[in-house]
Amino acid sequence: MEDLNGSFGVRVRSWLSFRGVNNCTDQLIVRLKDIADENRVGIQAHACFAKETLEASLGKHGIPEIERLHRLGVLDQNLLLIHLGWVMPLELQ
Repeated sequence: MEDLNGSFGVRVRSWLSFRGVNNCTDQLIVRLKDIADENRVGIQAHACFAKETLEASLGKHGIPEIERLHRLGVLDQNLLLIHLGWVMPLELQ
């Protein structure tokens, strides 16, 4: 990550990733964010990509995925969330 980030005239950028919010513990998400911040790189993750992921988050955590990320303090300029097909209205604000 350190060797490649910003290489080739800054055309190559390193990113960390976790497959889906519901597949990760709070500790893993927070630690990944810490590592990204320490190395000045981004994080990419799938979130809210299916009705089932929304329901799983509500069932397991009592809140939608993006709200969980907010409460964990990881929603920031270096977090890229993709496939947001089942976002709750409050999460868009």
